[in-house]
Formats: sequence, C-alpha cells, structure tokens
Amino acid sequence: MEKQVIIFNNADTTRRSSEISNATARAWKRLRQKALVTSQKIHIPLAMLSKHYSHALEQPVSIRQAIALTEAQLAFIGFILPDNIALTWRTLMLIWFLYAVRRFRKQQTTGK
Repeated sequence: MEKQVIIFNNADTTRRSSEISNATARAWKRLRQKALVTSQKIHIPLAMLSKHYSHALEQPVSIRQAIALTEAQLAFIGFILPDNIALTWRTLMLIWFLYAVRRFRKQQTTGK
C-alpha cells in the first residue's frame, strides 16, 4: 500500500489564509453597511411614530416609549377583538399587554 503525502509550501498557505481573511473582512464590512442602512430606514418611521404619540399625549415620547405603546396597543387588540380564541391565547395577550404597559411606565419614570 502506497501512501501519498501532500506537502504545502508555507508561502502558498500564508497567501491562501490572507485571501480568506480579506474575503471575510470584506463580507463583514458589507454586512455592517447593510445593517447601518437598515437601521436608518427603520429609524425614520419610528421617529414619526414617536412624534405622533408626543402630539397625542402632549408630552415628549421617546422612540423606546413609542415602541412600548405600539406593543401595548397590539396586545390589547389581540386580547379584546377575537371572540373565539382559546383562553391560553387570551391570557398570553393579557400578559403581553400588562408587560408592555409596565415597560412604558418604567421608561416614562426613568426618562429614557
């Protein structure tokens, strides 16, 4: 039985590993850029929502508070509107609603 051993040149291995490293760095850079663009696109509607809540409540509302209020509204709608859902689902919606309201009040007192 003949054994074949492949021996790599150190320069080839170093060059290949640097190519992989460069490709990985470029991929991470593209991913960071896409995440930044996405976060900027998401920030605009959230700022508009925050401004809407500030106008309706006649007090400043941060983006985090606007998200908590929106979650509370969605949970309330999920709890109240469907009349033929299971008790478990209704209980989960109630817990979500109470959690969102509590989180909003906590953020309101801390001023964030």
